[in-house]
Amino acid sequence: MIHHVKKEPKVTICRRCGGNGHILGKNGQKEICPQCEGSGRCVVSCDMRVNIEPFKPEKA
Repeated sequence: MIHHVKKEPKVTICRRCGGNGHILGKNGQKEICPQCEGSGRCVVSCDMRVNIEPFKPEKA
């Protein structure tokens, strides 16, 4: 059975930088977060198909 899951866009705190807009670079210096581009926020949405099948032990 295939389900279609869609979530509308919403603004969330950037998970990569924790919402502060900066991350530590390889040299230990503060750098602008490449994911949120320094804003500390991201727009997140989802559009996917999920296939759910019953578990049948004889097939495993």
